[in-house]
Parts: sequence; structure tokens; C-alpha cells
Amino acid sequence: MAPFLHIWRLTIPTFGLMVATAMIAAYFVLRGDLARRGIAAKDSGFAEVLIAIPGLAGIVGAKLYHVLEDPGLLLAHPGELISQYGLAWFGGLADGAAAFIWVAKGRKIPLLQVMDAGSVAAALGYGIGRIGSLLSGDGDWHSNFPAVGNELSARACANDADLCRMGLASELSRAANADL
Repeated sequence: MAPFLHIWRLTIPTFGLMVATAMIAAYFVLRGDLARRGIAAKDSGFAEVLIAIPGLAGIVGAKLYHVLEDPGLLLAHPGELISQYGLAWFGGLADGAAAFIWVAKGRKIPLLQVMDAGSVAAALGYGIGRIGSLLSGDGDWHSNFPAVGNELSARACANDADLCRMGLASELSRAANADL
């Protein structure tokens, strides 16, 4: 876990660095896919718009969802609205997706076609952003998993209720105990 990089007098949050990296990597993938599909030329600027606007909308949506999730915290600490901490994944997804659809409809491009083109870029961006979450110390529930046995299932359920509800914990336990 390394939430910050300290370079001389500069402090760089690793989560923000990974979000920026994710947006850049997603841009190059999306630009190539849009050109390959004949939706937009590589030099058209459409990929930049499809990354920048939904990316910024996603960050704003993640922050708004976080502060609206606990209005008491917002009322007690109004500065939380402009704090660099506290982003909720669901708000980012909702606002980012809405902005992506808005940009695509504004260009009158068939929605399913542009969403299909953006799916690989979105998956790559999400994966890189997730690494940023892990570097910052958020969401690293899996680092405590033992290598074998029912203890794996018990810890998975204790650390991630969604994983437990989906029944994946028992599958992980069975896989750990299987003879390969």
C-alpha cells in the first residue's frame, strides 16, 4: 500500500495518478477501436471527448454519491464536498455512463455501436483504476486470504459480504482444496 508518492516537495496521490493513467490508456484503446470500426478517424478528436467528458462526470458523480450517501457527514463537515478523499464507485459509473451516452447521442452515432467500441477501453480503465484503489489502501480485502481451506471461505465472508452472498466464497474454498 502506497497512498502517496513523495518526489522532492511534490506529493502525488497514487489513486489520482492511476485514474489519470487509466484515462490515458483507455483513450488510446478507444481511439483505435473507433477508427477500426469506422466510427471516427483517429485524428477526429471524438475519442478525446468520449474519455474526457465521461471521465470528469464520473469523478463528480463519485464525489456527489459519496457525500449524499451520508448527509449527516456532509452537514457536519461541509468541506467534505471539496475534499480529495471519498469517491463512491456507483456514482462514478452512473454519471460517467450518462455522459458517455449524452456525447454519443450528440454526435448521432448508434448507441450500441459506440458502447460496443467503448467496452474494451472501459474494462482497461476500470482495471487500472482498481489498481489505484488497492495502492491507496481501499478495497484490498483479498490480501488477507489464506492459501487453503474453509478458512478462506470464512475470511471471504467476513471481509466482503457481497462475495459471500454470491456464493463465490465457497467456490474459492473448493478450488483451494482441489487436487490439481
